[in-house]
Amino acid sequence: MKITDIKAIALKMPKVGTTVTGGNDGYDGNPYRNETQEQTESWVGKWPHAGNIMTSILRVYTDEGIVGESECYATYGLRGTLDGIKKNVIGMDVFDIQDIANRRGPGISRVWRNSYPTAEVRERNFIHMVEEACYDAIGKKMGLPVYKLFGGKVRERQAITLFVGEKPVDQAIKDIGQAISEGIKTIKLKVGANDKNDLEILKEVRRQFGWEDVILRVDANQAYDLTDGARIIKRMSEYNLQYSEGCLRMFESYGFKKLRELTGVPVCICEQFDGYHTFTPEMAVQRAIDLIRMDCVDVLSIDPHRTGGLNGFFKVSAICEGAGVGIVLHRPRCSLSQSIWLTAVSTSYASYYAHDIVPHGQLSGSADEIAKNPLKHENGFMMVPDGPGFGVELDEEKIKKYTTQVI
Repeated sequence: MKITDIKAIALKMPKVGTTVTGGNDGYDGNPYRNETQEQTESWVGKWPHAGNIMTSILRVYTDEGIVGESECYATYGLRGTLDGIKKNVIGMDVFDIQDIANRRGPGISRVWRNSYPTAEVRERNFIHMVEEACYDAIGKKMGLPVYKLFGGKVRERQAITLFVGEKPVDQAIKDIGQAISEGIKTIKLKVGANDKNDLEILKEVRRQFGWEDVILRVDANQAYDLTDGARIIKRMSEYNLQYSEGCLRMFESYGFKKLRELTGVPVCICEQFDGYHTFTPEMAVQRAIDLIRMDCVDVLSIDPHRTGGLNGFFKVSAICEGAGVGIVLHRPRCSLSQSIWLTAVSTSYASYYAHDIVPHGQLSGSADEIAKNPLKHENGFMMVPDGPGFGVELDEEKIKKYTTQVI
């Protein structure tokens, strides 16, 4: 089954709420971050992802008429990147995924001595979309869900989280209460813009919803340096945090180890904030090994698109499993990427935490869908579809409605 063409579609969709976070570097003598709600809301217009679902669909066409599909939130540099990918992989057999995933050009991968038609694929995270689309095509040809190609599921369902962006205490508590009533028990708070507000939300969650039945995480997206991070996370630790994620502004990973030692709160490192761009399997594997050797991570936050695809994800998963480090996934966009994420975690023993998979209609998720059969949660859990490939059929009318660019 040969690859005959590759096409990509960039989409911009409405979102339920926002996921703004951050920190104020200009304290003006005030030791606490004190951004107002008006200030944080103004950031939405400056960062499209905060107020919209930005995503891309990639399609791999084959000489047998089977079309493999994948989805990722990469939406920039599509044309130049896709031109390079086409030159490298069109004409290849869909089943030769290992070779396809390494065709990033000389100087990019361990096979740099190979002479590919194009010297470089600049947006390297796009190559993972080709890999995943190839798996989708193989699954469709064989009539099997992709998870069967990786040995089958190790768990039937996967717990999910609620994302809560920076917002007033009463609104945050209302959103959290709604999610808890629907069975979602893990709450991820975006913090780092207003310390007093952040602490008050944590206090109110514990006061209203208890200490045992609700799991709390905080994610400051690099808002703190080590000194402030240690002070603030120590205060937050009073409310029984599962972990703090990506809180430090610095890239030096030993800072996260120090943060854990100073606060007693487990550390989740999101690889996009640790100074590395782990968009190839070998880089992702090496980075996971580095973090484990430095003893600075309890939980690794990583996705298939940041490991060079599903093959890279499973390599990192095996490393974390052997080291006793858990894996959580970032937030996919629509049902197709949700299915890809669920495929990964359902076949990984290290992925036992609740994941940041936000279904259609939930806070911080999509307000509309591009799938005819949108994935939903049941009592706080989601299941990977059982249909051929990734088991998601896309709605062409919805795709047309939200398309911003076609390559």
